[in-house]
Amino acid sequence: MKKLLSWILVIVMLASLCACGVVGKDDNGFTINLKRGLEKRFAKAEKMPESYTSNTAEKNDRLELINIEKDAIGNLQEYVFMDSGLEQLAEQYVAALDSQAEGLKYLGNNDDEFHKLYYQNGYYTRASVISKLVSDYGFQLNSKYSNYMNDLLDDGDLYNRERDAMQALEDMISEDVVLKAENMYDVSAPLVNTSNMDLNGISVNLLLIDSTGAVLESSMDYFESWKAGETKMFKPYIFQGADRYQVSFSYYSTATGIEWTTTPKDVDYQAFDPGVEFILCSELPSDYTPSSWYSRATCHVTDFWTELTYSDAGKSSFTLHVAGSKTYDVKGNDYSRSCHFEYRITNEDQSIVYSTGTFYTDELKVGQSFADCTSYVSDLAPGTYYVEFYSGKY
Repeated sequence: MKKLLSWILVIVMLASLCACGVVGKDDNGFTINLKRGLEKRFAKAEKMPESYTSNTAEKNDRLELINIEKDAIGNLQEYVFMDSGLEQLAEQYVAALDSQAEGLKYLGNNDDEFHKLYYQNGYYTRASVISKLVSDYGFQLNSKYSNYMNDLLDDGDLYNRERDAMQALEDMISEDVVLKAENMYDVSAPLVNTSNMDLNGISVNLLLIDSTGAVLESSMDYFESWKAGETKMFKPYIFQGADRYQVSFSYYSTATGIEWTTTPKDVDYQAFDPGVEFILCSELPSDYTPSSWYSRATCHVTDFWTELTYSDAGKSSFTLHVAGSKTYDVKGNDYSRSCHFEYRITNEDQSIVYSTGTFYTDELKVGQSFADCTSYVSDLAPGTYYVEFYSGKY
């Protein structure tokens, strides 16, 4: 008889634990514990004030609600999940509860951090998980909590739509997107809203990056309205070239209060072509020495190249570059002064465009080099231009 009473007592205690504590640590057990935790949270929330005059009181009440759920779920590490998808949702949900608890530290002293941790990474992630559990696993609560549940599902669906929309835009950016330079400073690229959402007030960001990965410059464009499926021209403004160009999106949702940002991704870049070609008629390397005795110093020129410096209204300006060394000076090897030579430019009709241009090096002694000596030409229309070097008189 005593043994029978002992077994009955054990059964009653186990039943009591199942009724009040955490049930089985498996897939079904998680959804049961989650259901119980949510219902207890909602029941407790109904007894709490709708507004607070004390941050401390509000923190304590919100933390109590979070702990009700955490206590009901228990230690997630002790669960043995058969469904990996459910396990992932469980991990996201518990992490969201932890984020809400962390966010409470910033209630009343840092609104941005509080919103990010408590709402963006906390509440909306929880709502997103609940929405997924309802649609994929048939998760339900007692009907008397339907108002709370409907709010969670609506917010979860909204969060999921916004998240999926931003992911669609991020996936749309690839090297198939061509950023085309229209002139020296204006670039553009057609972008399609590949999401299922109409977006109002979205920023499109451009990063210019050098060969080391350092950001040289940033620019942006702003779409006041961007309907699903609509193509918009992205038109940022830049001041220099770069080795890589990356595009990303920033979107503030007035519905959720979330500042969404996508990961910057590389796009292709098509440099501006002013339609100007230079052909050097002089052979290099060559020596150039003014005929005047006083100016007689020899430039030994080994290289020539051009650089676009400005273009507008069909006319372009260029910097002409030469490199070489000083090999002779009538005043002696140790005499330091510039060596110089001249050039002329003609067009395809053999008409003279620049009759006399001059390259002046820095002050050099014989044997010293000039790595980049420059001169400038401007107002060139598209076409082919022929450059000829000559010694000149002075």
